Amino acid sequence: TIFVPVGVDEIRAEGVVRGRLRATATLREKSTADGLVVADLALEDAAAAGALDAVRTLLDGGCPVEGPQASPLGAALYNGHGEVADLLLQCGASVEGRDASVHGMTHLMSAANRGQLEMLQLLVRHGANVCRAVDGADGCMTAAWYAREGGHHAAADWLAAQHPGAERKPIPKAALNGG
Repeated sequence: TIFVPVGVDEIRAEGVVRGRLRATATLREKSTADGLVVADLALEDAAAAGALDAVRTLLDGGCPVEGPQASPLGAALYNGHGEVADLLLQCGASVEGRDASVHGMTHLMSAANRGQLEMLQLLVRHGANVCRAVDGADGCMTAAWYAREGGHHAAADWLAAQHPGAERKPIPKAALNGG
């Protein structure tokens, strides 16, 4: 069986979700050619669509909350589905993001970059680190920095109010270049 992604409207249809669940049960241990597990993709699709009942059903059926390359929490946050994101966090999804240590960018930074204040508040309630920074050409880039750079000043101000280290001053370029 080959996994074929479905659109947002289709994932909401019960028949498609049931079909996805059957495929997930049958292929739970099998991978597609690029290494993604079908269950992970089904959960990511449901999370991206904001299909809370489908997400619950997949999780209750044993679907892992995070996969090797799928990020259901990232998909829910990106699309502004707070209820789905909250459920995934309650079920053990990494609040920082499973690849944050590799790629540097956290879910909080991504939401800040888009100015998603409600998603920022949700992540902080679940323990996201507002002081975490990525070193870059412009200095230490925190979530507040990403919000401010994106013109989302209300989000940046809210983040900065959470902790004194949430908004760091830029490091002068001369200091970054060795003096």
